[in-house]
Amino acid sequence: MSFSSSETTRSRFGGAGRTREVARDIDDKHKSFNLSHPSHPSHPSPQEHQPWRIPFGVLFKQLLALRLLAAIFSNISDCDETFNYWEPMHYVIYGHGMQTWEYSPEFAIRSYAYLLPHAVVVKLAALVQIGTSKVALFYYVRVVLAFLCAFSEAAFIHSAQLHLNVTIGRALLAFLLGSYGMFLASTAFLPSSFTMVCVMFAMACWMRGSLLHSVRFHSILGLVFSIAIGAILGWPFCGAVGLPMAIDLLLLRTSRRHWVSFIVAGFLAILVVLLPTVAIDSYFYGTPVFASLNIVLYNVFGQGGPDLYGVEPLSYYLLNGILNTNVAFLLSFVALPLTMLLAMVPALRNRVRLAGGRSSSTLLIYLMPLYLWMAIFFTRPHKEERFLFPAYPLIYLAGAIVLEVVAAWSSLLPPLARVARVLVRLALIVAFALSVSRGFMQYKNYHAPLDVYGHLSQVLADNADAAPHSIAVCVGKEWYRFPSHFFLPENSRLEFVASEFRAQLPQPYSAQYGTSGVPPNFNDMNREEPSRYFDINKCDYLIDVDTAAVAPREPRYALQTEKWKEVYSVPFLDAAQSPNALFRAFYVPFLSAQHCTYAKYVVLQRV
Repeated sequence: MSFSSSETTRSRFGGAGRTREVARDIDDKHKSFNLSHPSHPSHPSPQEHQPWRIPFGVLFKQLLALRLLAAIFSNISDCDETFNYWEPMHYVIYGHGMQTWEYSPEFAIRSYAYLLPHAVVVKLAALVQIGTSKVALFYYVRVVLAFLCAFSEAAFIHSAQLHLNVTIGRALLAFLLGSYGMFLASTAFLPSSFTMVCVMFAMACWMRGSLLHSVRFHSILGLVFSIAIGAILGWPFCGAVGLPMAIDLLLLRTSRRHWVSFIVAGFLAILVVLLPTVAIDSYFYGTPVFASLNIVLYNVFGQGGPDLYGVEPLSYYLLNGILNTNVAFLLSFVALPLTMLLAMVPALRNRVRLAGGRSSSTLLIYLMPLYLWMAIFFTRPHKEERFLFPAYPLIYLAGAIVLEVVAAWSSLLPPLARVARVLVRLALIVAFALSVSRGFMQYKNYHAPLDVYGHLSQVLADNADAAPHSIAVCVGKEWYRFPSHFFLPENSRLEFVASEFRAQLPQPYSAQYGTSGVPPNFNDMNREEPSRYFDINKCDYLIDVDTAAVAPREPRYALQTEKWKEVYSVPFLDAAQSPNALFRAFYVPFLSAQHCTYAKYVVLQRV
C-alpha cells in the first residue's frame, strides 16, 4: 500500500484563521468516513488495492462475542483473584467472606475503591433479577468485564487502523481474536486485567493524537484518565506504560498547548480519581490510606516483599509468553531491531507507509511501553503470570508491526512478495490454532473446580430448609482453587483443614474488627497461622482432588468410605501422572488423550 502525504495541522490562532481551520476540520472528518475520497491521507493510488477499514461497531461485536465466551468458560487461574478480590467484595455486599493480610489496616496494600464498582454491578444485577443466585451474579460481573475489555480492544484496533495503517490494524485484530492470553485476562477480576483494559484505551487515545502536532484536548484527557484510573484505582505500575506517552506529548511535540492540556487533565484526574479513591479506602480502613502507594512501597522497599511468595528465573516469563501469546511474543523481540533499522535506512523506511504521511520510523515510540514493561518485570525475582496481562495488547501490536514491516520489505524483491504474504497469513493461522488448542486444553484440564462448586451450590440451595446449622464446606490441599463464596449459599461457609501447605492462609472477616480494626493472627512474612485450621470432624462437605499421591496431612479422603460419600465429581488433570508438558499445555487430537491422566475433582459429604 502507498499513502499520499498530508501537511500536519498547525496551531490555530485568530478569528478568520480559526474559521478556516474549523471548516477544514469538518471537511477532514467528512473525508475520514469516505474511503473513496481521493484526498484522504491513507488513500492509495488507483492501481493499488485499498484494504477495507473495519468499522468500530463490527470490531466491537466480533471481540465481544469471544469475551462473552471467556466470561462463561474461562478458569480462575490465580488464587489471588479469589481471596484478594472476589472474597472482599463478597464481604462488602453480604457481610461475610475471607480476609487476607493485605486487607488488614496494619498493611493496607489493597484498595476497596477498586472493589466498589464491581459491587455496584452485583447490586444492580440482583435488583433487576429478583431471586438470582450468587453464582449467576458472579457471571454477571464477568459479563460486564467482557464488555469493557471488548470496547477498549475495539478502540485500540480502530485507532491503529486510522492512525497507523489498515493492515497493522487487521493483523492486530487477528492476534487479539485468536489470543488465549486475552481470553484468560479479559474477564479476570484482577487489577492487572483492569490495567490491561486501561492501557488499551490509553494507547487508542495516544495514537489518535499522534497524527497532529497540536493534539486535541479530548485525546490527552482520555490518555491521562486511562493511565490515572489504571494506576490509582487498579495497579500503580500502569504508570510505567504512561511514561513514554508523557515524554512524547511533553518533550517530542512542538506546541506549548500540550503542557497546558496535560496539566489540566492531570489536575482533573486528581480531583475525579485520586481524591475519591483515597477517601473510599480511608473510610474502609478507618485511617488515611493511599493503597497504590503502599503497594509500591511494599514491592520495592518491604522486608522480604513479594519474593516471600516465590522467585522464578527469566525463563518463567518466556515460557508463559510463548504459551499465552505464542507467535506474537516471539515477534515482539525482533520488533525493536526492525523498527530501529527502519529509522536508519531511508530505502527501507519508505517501504512502510503510515496514515498522514508520517515517517514509519515513528513506530519505534509505540514499542516503548512494551519494552519498558519488560525491563521492569522481567528483572524482578518474583514473577507471576498475571503480571504479563497489561503487556498482552502491547505484544500483539509489536507482532502486527513486525508482520507489516516484513510484508513491506518483501516488495523490494518481487519474487519474495508472494512468499512473504503466505508467511504472514501462516503466522496468524498458527497463532490462532495454538491459542484455540491451549484454551480447549486449559478448560478440559482445570475447569473442574467451577463445575464442582457450581453443582455443590445448587445442592446446598435445594436443601437449605433442611440444614440445622451453618454448613461447613472444607478444603485442604485444594484451598487455592476455591472460586469464592459466590459459589456457596448464605447458609454455608468455607473452612480450611490442615494440609501440606505450610504458609499463611486467609481468615474470615471478623464482626468485631470489620475492615477498620486490626485483626489478630496476620503477618506479612507468609508464616503459617495454625488458627486458620478447622476440625475436620465438624466438616459437612469436603472438596478434594483424588490422586494416588498422599502425605501425612493429605490422605485420600475419597477412600475413607466410612466417613465420606461421593456426591459429585469431574475429571481433573493429574499433572504428576502426565509428564509430557506439551500435551498438558496444548490439545492435540488423539495424542493428548494418550499422554494425559485424569483424577477426580470430588465433593464428599460426611456420612
